Amino acid sequence: LNRKSEDNLRGAFAIALGMLRDQASSEHLFSILEGRSADEDLRGYAAIALGMIRPVGGFERLLAFAEKDRSRLEGVHRGLVLALGLY
Repeated sequence: LNRKSEDNLRGAFAIALGMLRDQASSEHLFSILEGRSADEDLRGYAAIALGMIRPVGGFERLLAFAEKDRSRLEGVHRGLVLALGLY
């Protein structure tokens, strides 16, 4: 998940962490979502994984990010909508 290349592989790994409901990865996934350096699809996958994991306080944090994010990046917004729905 920390690699700076292979965004598609990193996205699949994020989804796998979500399926495993790996609570320990929540902060790292939030840092990918909220950061500006990662690919928009990877950021969206991080959001979806967070929706699957359902960390305590995560819904509010995702909603706050969705309300303030003005990036207009489809991959990020799609992931946020799915994540909120998964909660």
